[in-house]
Amino acid sequence: MLAVALAACAAPLEDPARFQEGTTGTDDDACADLDVELDVLAPSCGGSACHAAEGPAAGVDLATPGVAARLSGVASSCDDMLVIAPGDPDASLLYVKLEPEPPCGSQMPLGGEPLDEVALGCVRAWIAGLP
Repeated sequence: MLAVALAACAAPLEDPARFQEGTTGTDDDACADLDVELDVLAPSCGGSACHAAEGPAAGVDLATPGVAARLSGVASSCDDMLVIAPGDPDASLLYVKLEPEPPCGSQMPLGGEPLDEVALGCVRAWIAGLP
């Protein structure tokens, strides 16, 4: 994970969109070798007290591989949002709960450090790329 963070530090200024309000700046190269499910969600959210395989909070297991297959198109209890809305991170509760001030409940990971900009951007790109 350290290599991912370091790769994103020297992002070129050729990508002005990453400085626009409301966008999460991420270097595509930072996400290229990253498995969002295994490298971001499982360690950050899949802890034993949270979204682990056994007894996950809100029934959302983020520790077991296959998160996208299990949670895409699944209704959530928040404002008619889906847990994962393939292709639409802003309509995906999984993504918006990682941002400050989500529409329902608290920012995740609850009681932990929020995801850094690179990891958050990779989650966003991952959901945006889901069919």
